[in-house]
Amino acid sequence: MEIVADRWLGEMLGCPVFQVRGVENFPLEIGFGKETSTPDRAMYYAKIPTHNVERVRQLSAIGFYVVDVNVTFAIEPQQQKQSARSETAIVEIRPDDRDAVLEIAASCFQSSRFHLDPLIDNTIADRIKGEWVANYIRKQRGEALFVALVEERPAGFLAVLRSQLDGKLVYTIDLIGVSAAFRRRGIGRSLVEFFLDRYGDRGHRLQVGTQIANRASMRLYPRSGFTFYSSAYVLHKHVENGQTLVV
Repeated sequence: MEIVADRWLGEMLGCPVFQVRGVENFPLEIGFGKETSTPDRAMYYAKIPTHNVERVRQLSAIGFYVVDVNVTFAIEPQQQKQSARSETAIVEIRPDDRDAVLEIAASCFQSSRFHLDPLIDNTIADRIKGEWVANYIRKQRGEALFVALVEERPAGFLAVLRSQLDGKLVYTIDLIGVSAAFRRRGIGRSLVEFFLDRYGDRGHRLQVGTQIANRASMRLYPRSGFTFYSSAYVLHKHVENGQTLVV
């Protein structure tokens, strides 16, 4: 098991944040989770495959709780088909789009693990998403950031990550968001179709993750050709004044 500092998220939350890795494969360290082994204020998070309920039970016993079930959908190269071209104008982000896109990013999410965690204020959760997209604009994260336009006005955005898995390029929808003023107009579907058209049919694997609580996304991705790939519980643990906080 490895406990790794997440400095960026720590800056967002104003306290040390740690990712707990390898929990599903190795015994929990005896001292982990005890008040004497943690900072005065901190947050820990872990991701556990949904088949490993026993490990979720063990983490729950030391103060972790489930905030999200993350579902990953994928399209393998052999499954990719020609996607319909979107009628919505979608372009790589331009300087004049910056403020509008950041406003969308900081207001459109409701089902992220940060918004679902009752011990994280929604204003902080919104700020996390806004800064996440700001890192794309600064070229500090990801492959590209695209903007959907309605009458030249940003209506939504799509953030794309590129990575390697088993020697194969993987393109991931890292974040997708639509302004409240433009919902129910097919903007999200247009952004996904754009992603498939731009990155599909190149021998790459395409994937996207979402929260099982996000019903719109859970419907959208299968309709767009994605199939279920994996699922995982996401757990948080908060410590305040050396004591584990209880929800």
